[in-house]
Amino acid sequence: MIRLRNFIPCAAVLTTLLFLLSCSGRTEPQTEAPAVPAMGRIYLYGEMHGVGKILDREFVLWQNYYEKEGMRHLFVELPFYTVEFLNLWMHAPDDEILDSLWEDTRGTAGNTADAKEFYKRIKEHCPETIFHGTDVGHQYDSTGERFLTGLCDSGQEDTLLYRRTVEAIEQGRKYYHPVKDPVYRENAMVQNFIGEYDRLGGENVMGIYGSAHTNLDSLNHTGEVPCMATQLNKRYSPRILSEDLSELVRMIDPVGTDYFLINGKTDGSAEVFFYRSDGKMWNSRKNTVGINPE
Repeated sequence: MIRLRNFIPCAAVLTTLLFLLSCSGRTEPQTEAPAVPAMGRIYLYGEMHGVGKILDREFVLWQNYYEKEGMRHLFVELPFYTVEFLNLWMHAPDDEILDSLWEDTRGTAGNTADAKEFYKRIKEHCPETIFHGTDVGHQYDSTGERFLTGLCDSGQEDTLLYRRTVEAIEQGRKYYHPVKDPVYRENAMVQNFIGEYDRLGGENVMGIYGSAHTNLDSLNHTGEVPCMATQLNKRYSPRILSEDLSELVRMIDPVGTDYFLINGKTDGSAEVFFYRSDGKMWNSRKNTVGINPE
């Protein structure tokens, strides 16, 4: 059985898929992004990665935009080459490409069965979706190198697709070495988003990112630089809108029950939710930071 982590599409397969992709209008124009901001609307949604209820809501939102407003461009918190694999997979007859991506990202927050099903639902119900990746080059030594190899094998070294893949890989190296640099990543995500969005020339888009990146007036999670959406808001306001879907974690099942003393008396049991500041739940009653007030 083939190890998906080592799967490299043969040149013929990749060439065929890239041809199909060009027919769909996804191949990148051989021009750089225009200097003037595009005039479409940007709908950003913040999430906790990999959470089923949030992904369900995101799918409903995207399907509504897709069917009722004719939107086709979905921005996600993934590297450029990862979404190019997703775009190839959208035209593929099976899930081998998606499976290989899931093998590459094993152990990451977004690598859940719910997240994988989210993409499958998009392929089934919104088949003309075009993904756009604006994160730095995570998995640059696996997914990135595999996509670059496929481009070389199909004779596409002299293309914008190749140059942007190399750029994303270099961003990944800069972010991770010698240690993770969150300021570099946040600023790179902004520039990647601007470049990707302005190339569309005025299309409305939806974007899904971790909630730490989507507040229109806040710093990044380390407090060192304005977060992605805050920086984008300076360029695109008032055409950029943002909603934090991470609040949907409040709707998950409670950790358990506990007893409270009111006026010195035990007043029965109540369902108790415990949250950390990043929205994830604690599993111990002793951890009182971030208790859900509702």
